[in-house]
Amino acid sequence: MVFVDIDNTLWDFGTPLYVKLYTKGYNVLPPRLWEWYFMKGIVPNDEFYKIVREVHEEQINYEPYAYAKEFLKNLKDMGYTIVVESNRSHELYFNTYKWLEKHNLIFDDLILSDDKRKLFNKNTELVVDDSPIVLEYALTQGIPATGLLFNWNKHLLDRVKLHKTLKHCSKYIQTNFAPKQIVKQHTVPAFST
Repeated sequence: MVFVDIDNTLWDFGTPLYVKLYTKGYNVLPPRLWEWYFMKGIVPNDEFYKIVREVHEEQINYEPYAYAKEFLKNLKDMGYTIVVESNRSHELYFNTYKWLEKHNLIFDDLILSDDKRKLFNKNTELVVDDSPIVLEYALTQGIPATGLLFNWNKHLLDRVKLHKTLKHCSKYIQTNFAPKQIVKQHTVPAFST
């Protein structure tokens, strides 16, 4: 089972968030310069999460990253069960599902959670995320992790292979993680006497 994040993994969440914050008068740096808690001391928490929700509600208007479709297809072709997950309100399940469906993004399950780390279990074979908190947690649990490289997670480069594009991430996974063995059940023909 592979857990694949949505925001800043399957689509560019940072840019529309930046535009919304800036147009609402918050003087934030552009996403390429963000640290994980870039908004602390600039945007009150309740206002920040309200704006994040607005971006999630409008996600249907945005395209996924180039190669997102192929990335997920490659995971599926390797035999993985794909759980697409995101830290967002359960009330946004339908909007999120419609966005995935609109762009023909392959997945087996969609889970929205307030803490993605709670989702990992003994069946978790790989985590693909941008969050340094999620990536570090996966490592502490012995779960291989990878994702896209951003300013907010680059400090993990000595422990996590991070990539500039999903195409590079996909090639890394295909090269470093053996394809899942799909076990075919064979039936023994019954003999009549």
